[in-house]
Amino acid sequence: MSSLVVRDAKREDCKEVERLIQELADFERMPDGPQIDAKVLERDGFDLSPPLYHCYVVDDPNDPSKLIGYAIYFIVFGTMVGRRMYLEDIYVTEKYRKKCIGNALFQKVAQKGVQLKCADMQFIVLDWNPAQDFYKSRGACDVTKEEGWHLFRIDGESLKKISESSESSYVVRDAKRTDCKDVLRLIQELADFEKTGLTQVTVQDIEQDFFDCDHPTFHCIVVEDQNDSSKLIGYSIYYNHYGTWTGRRMYLRDIYVNSAYRGKHIGDALMQKVAQRAVETKCVDMDFIVVDWNPAKDFYKAKGATDITLSEAWHLFCVRGDDLKKVADRK
Repeated sequence: MSSLVVRDAKREDCKEVERLIQELADFERMPDGPQIDAKVLERDGFDLSPPLYHCYVVDDPNDPSKLIGYAIYFIVFGTMVGRRMYLEDIYVTEKYRKKCIGNALFQKVAQKGVQLKCADMQFIVLDWNPAQDFYKSRGACDVTKEEGWHLFRIDGESLKKISESSESSYVVRDAKRTDCKDVLRLIQELADFEKTGLTQVTVQDIEQDFFDCDHPTFHCIVVEDQNDSSKLIGYSIYYNHYGTWTGRRMYLRDIYVNSAYRGKHIGDALMQKVAQRAVETKCVDMDFIVVDWNPAKDFYKAKGATDITLSEAWHLFCVRGDDLKKVADRK
């Protein structure tokens, strides 16, 4: 396997990537299987600007027309750390496992993350998947098990219902550059509530990844104080995610309302606005994470959210800064 090459996927690889996605679905015991095909992969990865995902592939050394592995990734934003790599899929066909191909794919994505100055890399893993041992040997921690983070999902029908709910009397609008300092204040309030420490994000990070780039890594909605429009009392940060089962998905990174303004349906208004964006951009569903002790779980469940950590056993993993660099530099 000395001639192994991990390369960027090309448009003509999409049919083979579709086949490998189906293999992964079979391995992960997903009876419904992927709902996207090669045409969707072509559109979302090669026809859109910016693309919804990026992909590395490995050619079959015995048949150049075949692929034996792939990794799909994209850049997102974490309000505690800033720019983040998200690894959606990594897979090697069974015949070629234990030949360091998975390691090569994982390293390639880590190298891209370091190159793009990502603070960490996240991905989800089924709790029975033996690949957990591989990830942990590369410095990954199971933040579901260690910190209590659960993955929630709102399906398309529930998103439509949320988007059609009654409008709020509060001003709910897109964030402006002048809001960045106040948004950072609210981010730190949320961090204090979730007991996650000081955010590493600065006003400059928010400006850079939202206002100063051609393709923002996130979007932000804010709520104004009715008595002082210069003060913000709530915010939500969201961005497009990509799922190889379903295609375009919305990811709700943060939703937060200042404690003095809770019980006034401001959270509903923020959820509605994000749901509207999801429906407008044809997202099939919306994912987000919630720490297991947070009573907001009841609010999300009332909106139709399902805790898929409990129902499907998905765990969130993270490879953090120094460990990400070690993976990237691994010989």
